[in-house]
Amino acid sequence: MKKSYRLVILATLVPSVWACAPFETPKYEPPKQSHKQNDDSIKKPPQPQTTGLTEVVPYRNSPSEKQELIYTPSGDVDKFEELYKTETSQTGYSKEFSKKIRAASIIQKIENDLRKFTIKLELEDLNELIEFSYETTLNDVFTEKTLETSSPSKDGFEYSLDVTCEVSDCSSLRMTLKKLKEQKVIARTSMLYSVKVKDYRIEQQSDKQQNSTPPLAEQLKKESKVREINLSVVDGVSRSELTINDENSQAPILKIETPIADTHSDAVPAENFQAQGVSEVLLQGNNPESGERVIDIKDNQGNVTRIHIGKKDEINQNITDVPSDFINNYKSAIIPLISNGISIESLEQSLEVTSRLELYRNSDKTLKYIQYFQSNQPTPNKIGSCEMNVKYNKYLAQSFLTQMKTKIPQINLTLGELTSRILNKADSPIQTAYLVALESPYMNNGFNADIIASYQKAAGYADNQLKEIGKRRWEFWSDAAGPYQCLTDTCRYIIRKNKSLLERAGLSPQVFYVTPMEREYFNQAVSSGKTEEDIKRGEIRRTIFNSGREAEYAEQRKNASLHPDDSRKYFATATLLAGLVINEDLIEKKVFNSGENPAIPDKLEFKRKLRKDPSLAYYAYRAGANEMIKSAICSQMSDLQDREACLDKLSREQARSKRHEGFDATLEQITEMGMADCKYLNYTWAWLALQFIGSDPDSYGIHLGTPDARGINLEDVISQDMLAFIESENTEKEQTL
Repeated sequence: MKKSYRLVILATLVPSVWACAPFETPKYEPPKQSHKQNDDSIKKPPQPQTTGLTEVVPYRNSPSEKQELIYTPSGDVDKFEELYKTETSQTGYSKEFSKKIRAASIIQKIENDLRKFTIKLELEDLNELIEFSYETTLNDVFTEKTLETSSPSKDGFEYSLDVTCEVSDCSSLRMTLKKLKEQKVIARTSMLYSVKVKDYRIEQQSDKQQNSTPPLAEQLKKESKVREINLSVVDGVSRSELTINDENSQAPILKIETPIADTHSDAVPAENFQAQGVSEVLLQGNNPESGERVIDIKDNQGNVTRIHIGKKDEINQNITDVPSDFINNYKSAIIPLISNGISIESLEQSLEVTSRLELYRNSDKTLKYIQYFQSNQPTPNKIGSCEMNVKYNKYLAQSFLTQMKTKIPQINLTLGELTSRILNKADSPIQTAYLVALESPYMNNGFNADIIASYQKAAGYADNQLKEIGKRRWEFWSDAAGPYQCLTDTCRYIIRKNKSLLERAGLSPQVFYVTPMEREYFNQAVSSGKTEEDIKRGEIRRTIFNSGREAEYAEQRKNASLHPDDSRKYFATATLLAGLVINEDLIEKKVFNSGENPAIPDKLEFKRKLRKDPSLAYYAYRAGANEMIKSAICSQMSDLQDREACLDKLSREQARSKRHEGFDATLEQITEMGMADCKYLNYTWAWLALQFIGSDPDSYGIHLGTPDARGINLEDVISQDMLAFIESENTEKEQTL
C-alpha cells in the first residue's frame, strides 16, 4: 500500500503578526519498498530517542543503498519522553493507529478576548479530515479539554480529542486522539504540537559566476526570525514546517516542509519547499534535545546557502550581533588591524573574526585574565571550574607587547607591523600573532625561532615522571617547533593544502622533521614509493623505536635544531603558516570524495563550525581539532551526566558524524558546562585577554618599555621570498593568499 505524508499546521498567536492562510502542499510519497527491516543491505544508524517510526529510504547520493530514516522530536525531548511513556502504557494504545496520522492543521485565532481553535487531523485511508473546534477566554488556560466530533465519520467510527495547553499562549499543545465505537475506545495515540519563533543565521558561498551573494541569501540576510511548526506523534510521523517571512510585507521568502529526522547517516531531503530558484533543500543536522537544526538550500546555479536555526526565542548573548564600529578599538594596536597597502575590502574574513571576538571584550572571564595581566600579584581566581594559570601574567604581557614594537631597520617595520602585513595578505586575523606569547619564549630568546618542544606533555606525564620512565615511548616526544610551535605534520599539511596559492605568491615554504634520524626515515619512505601525504610522524617514530634506536634518537633530541631550510626558523614564514592553520578552521572546508562514485562523500568535515565563535579556532590550535569538536558537541547537552559521558565515550568518528550538534557552540558555553581540559580553557581565555590588551595597551594600564633589539637580524626574521611577498602590491585579490 502506498503511503503519503503531508503536514499542514497553522497557528495565529496574534493576528497582526502571523497570517492565517493555510500552507497547502502536495503529498509526499516515499519510494515503495519491498525490503524487510532486517535486510543486511539496510544501514542502521545509532538510535537516539525517537518517535518510534522508521522508514526505509535510499541514500540521497547512492539510491542503490538503503537506510532507516529515524524520526525524532524537535527540542522537546523531555516532554516527548514523558508523553511516550504515559501513552504507551494506556489501555487501547495502538502503534498501528499512530502510524495512520499523516497531518495536522491547527488554527488559533484571538477575537474579543476569546481564544478560538480549529483542529483538523488527516488519517491514512480516511477520505475526510477529522475536525474539532472550541473556544475559551484568554484568561482560561485550560489544563485539559476533551473535544468530540459532531457526528460519526465516514468510516463509521467516532473520534475524540483530549487537548492540553502546555504554555500560557497555547503555542504548545499535547493532544490524544481516540477512536471510538459505541463509546468504547478502539484505538488511541498521542502527539505533541508546537509553534516556535527562533533566531537563525545564514552562511553562503558566493555566486560561482558573479562572485556575489546569491539573491536568496541576500534576502534571508535581511531577516532574523524563522517560524517553526512541529508535529511529533508517538510511534508516528515527525514533521516540521519552517517559514521565513519578509518583515515588512509578511510575504514568505522561504517555506520548507521537512521530516524531523536523525541525520547521522545522511542528509534528509525536504519533502516540499517554496522559494524562487531553489533546486534542493536538505536537513543537514538535527539536535532533538535543543531543537537546533542546520538546513542547506541549493539554488539552480549550484550555490548553497546554509541556515543555522537556534533554540526557541533564544539569542546567544556572546556571539550573535556583530558590533558595527570595532575598527576604532584597534587604532593604537601594537599589531595593526589593517596594515599599509591593504584594503579593508580584501579583509572580509579577518574583519568578521575581529568583530565577533569583540563580543568577548567585556566578558567576565576575559576581564579576569585582563586583571591577571594588569596585576603584579594577581589574586587567585577561577574560570568556570578551572583555577587560572598564573604563568599568564603581567611580565608575559609586557614582554611580548614591548618586543612586538621592535623595529627591523632594514625594512623600517616593527615586528607588529610586519606580522600584520603578513596576516592581512592571507586574510587571517591579526589575533593569530598573540599565540606566540603563549606558545613559545620567542620574544625572550634573542628573536631566535629555533625553538623545539622537548616532549609531549599532553600525554599526561610531568617532567619528573618522564625521567623515571626507562623507555620513552615515541608518542612522548613533541614535534612542535618555531615561535608558533607548529607541528611538523600540521605545517606540511597546510603547505600542501595551499600549494597553488603559495606558488602564485612566489612562496615555497618547507618544513622538516627535527632530527636527522627522522629525516633519514622520511627519505627512505619517499624512496619506497610512499607519497608525502601518507607519511606520518608517529609511524616514523614507531619505526625508530621498534628498531632499537630509541637511545640514539633521544640523544639527537637533546641538541635538536631545525633544518636550515625549515620555514619555522623564520618568524615571518612561521607567522604565515600559523595564519593558514587558523584559516583552515575558519573557512568552509570541502567534502572529500573517493571511491567509484565520486558523488558519495568519503570523509565528512566539521563545516564552518567556527564562524559564529572564532575563538574556538584558537582553542583548536592548542587542543587539536578533534578535542575541540568533542567539547563543542558535549557542551550542547542539557544533562550533566550526559555531558560527562559524552566526553568520555565520544570517539573521533562519532564526533565527525555528530558534527552538526556543535555548530553553534561557543567558548562561553564550553566553559560554563565544564566541557574542556583546564589547560585549554586557560590558554584560550588568556589569549582573548592579551589580544584585547594589545589593541590599546595604555588604556589597559600596561605601559611598555623600550624594545630590546639586541640579537635581531633581518635574516632571523624573514626570508628573501617572504620579503618580496610582503612588499608586493595587492593589485588583484587573486594574486594574494
